[in-house]
Amino acid sequence: MKQVTKVYNVYTFEELSKAAQSNVKDKLSDVIVSDRFEWLKSDLEESLKASYDIDGDVFYSLCNSQGDGLHFDSDNLMTKPFYELMLKVVEDGEGSDIHKATVKDIIKVFYDHRSNLNVFSKQSHHSHRYCYASKDDINIDVLDEDAFIDLAEIKAVKDWLKDGNPFKIAVEVLERVVSRAYLTICSNFEDIGYKVYDVSDEDVKDLIESNGYEFNEDGSIF
Repeated sequence: MKQVTKVYNVYTFEELSKAAQSNVKDKLSDVIVSDRFEWLKSDLEESLKASYDIDGDVFYSLCNSQGDGLHFDSDNLMTKPFYELMLKVVEDGEGSDIHKATVKDIIKVFYDHRSNLNVFSKQSHHSHRYCYASKDDINIDVLDEDAFIDLAEIKAVKDWLKDGNPFKIAVEVLERVVSRAYLTICSNFEDIGYKVYDVSDEDVKDLIESNGYEFNEDGSIF
């Protein structure tokens, strides 16, 4: 019996040709992106809790395709950080100072008596292909209308009497502001999600070093 020893040429990343290095970057970039996506959902849910004190279930489809996006379902949006975000979106939005002050007053009444209403986000039609956020995700259930009697002290609300049900109009104002704050979070989180695809040369080199990878001449892992 004759034994034959086969000799391989094994390269470090730096020793590879430019073409082989490019091949390595392409393949390992896919590995890095896949690994990041594995943790993205839990990372975003932790951020949602840490930044807004909201317990939520995040859904996303981030493939740069039509219908892509991100939203979250949550049983309770009326947390203090979310309330502060609502005030900010009002302040940053359009309208006169008087209008903004009125809207803030309305939001404050609802927040102060938040135990008497349920404000939550729930998307009934989501799938892993279409996860974009919508104002229609917002739901508001009023448990006790009488608890919001303070709304009657707001001048603008009194003026709405001539236009119909002032409480109903106030709830519509709340819904619009909640939607804007919710969509702001979803948009920011979607931007974070797409950064998963941003893989630098340094990221690739770190993966190579941490795993001790060596390569064949064509850039495949030895």
